[in-house]
Amino acid sequence: MSFLQELYRLRIPFDDIKFATNNFSDQNCIGQGGFGPVYKGQLPSSTRLTEHVAVKRLDLKGGQGEREFLMEIVMLASYKHDKLVSLVGFSNDGNEKVLVYKHEANGSLNNHLPSTNLSWEQRLRICVGVARGLEYLHDGVGAGHRVLHRDVKIMCV
Repeated sequence: MSFLQELYRLRIPFDDIKFATNNFSDQNCIGQGGFGPVYKGQLPSSTRLTEHVAVKRLDLKGGQGEREFLMEIVMLASYKHDKLVSLVGFSNDGNEKVLVYKHEANGSLNNHLPSTNLSWEQRLRICVGVARGLEYLHDGVGAGHRVLHRDVKIMCV
């Protein structure tokens, strides 16, 4: 399968994403990033293998645009590692630009780090996992490829 065919396979109809997030309901909003708001959702099982998703909806006033949107799709569709959140798909209908990721049920690590419930051994395992993901982005994506990241989010898996 060619890379363009792979990208086309990742397209998700915008109506499916609206349904999954209850029309981007405030009750489903789980965060806000540089790209825009993030919503939890559940895609119909016939749509994708991963039903529980996190949906990033581009905020057109946020400074990100078509180029950044396409770069994120290309990068995340190309790079696969167990320490990176998986791209499930995307929608690019009209002005709506949406990225759909596998939802990590435990959420962002920065919500857990302040907890006194994490042992030093658990913290060390987290650090090693983060280092392995970053090492993959720096050295494992292939000769001639270089990944620059500005906004690393660490999810609990």
